[in-house]
Amino acid sequence: MQGAERIVVRLVRFFFTVLIAVNLYRGATWARWLSVVLYSLGAFVAALAAFAFVTNGFVFGGVAMAAMALAYGVSVVLLTTSSRVSAYFESCR
Repeated sequence: MQGAERIVVRLVRFFFTVLIAVNLYRGATWARWLSVVLYSLGAFVAALAAFAFVTNGFVFGGVAMAAMALAYGVSVVLLTTSSRVSAYFESCR
């Protein structure tokens, strides 16, 4: 991809990111569960990347990817199990 194509793809991704973030803030259940699915996917891919980095001798990259996997994983756990998160989404209905 070159030039304008890259910008269009980035703008579309940014638009969807903002759309999901705004709807999470508003308490939309669909945004919560879409975030759980996307964050789970991100955690899985980051964990695989961390393993690949470490096994190839790139320890710093592995630590960075492991931190990203941990952040995504914690987000998934909080979105699915936290009573405060559940209360927030209930209060927005």
